Amino acid sequence: MYIRPPQYGSRYTNACRGIPEPQILQKERLTTKTITKNKLVALRFRENEYDLIKSKADKANMNFTEFVTRSALNKQITIVDGLPEILKEVKAIGRNLNQLTTLCNMGKIIFPELSELKEQYSNAVVMLDEIARRCS
Repeated sequence: MYIRPPQYGSRYTNACRGIPEPQILQKERLTTKTITKNKLVALRFRENEYDLIKSKADKANMNFTEFVTRSALNKQITIVDGLPEILKEVKAIGRNLNQLTTLCNMGKIIFPELSELKEQYSNAVVMLDEIARRCS
């Protein structure tokens, strides 16, 4: 009768040899101190003031509390218009480039035409540059 030796990584490797299983030490959890907001402040606004602040907060993609807090502390609030559309375009260019790379690696195409892809990418870079200039 032949008994096959245990394979590498088998859970019975050490038990078959009479060696106790090593204890697996759990990794220590890295805890970060979170600053909790523990003060509640009630504010009264006129209806039109509240609507104006709420619309500004929505435009800045912030909630009401965060917007009012940043405004009160004179922190800069930057609103970037057009960025999602440009990022969508850059992602599409990346997908196209990945598809061309895959086809080249498969041998289905040899010399892909990249002039249109270069033009799209340069247009996206110009738009990103314009947004960066507006923000600074």
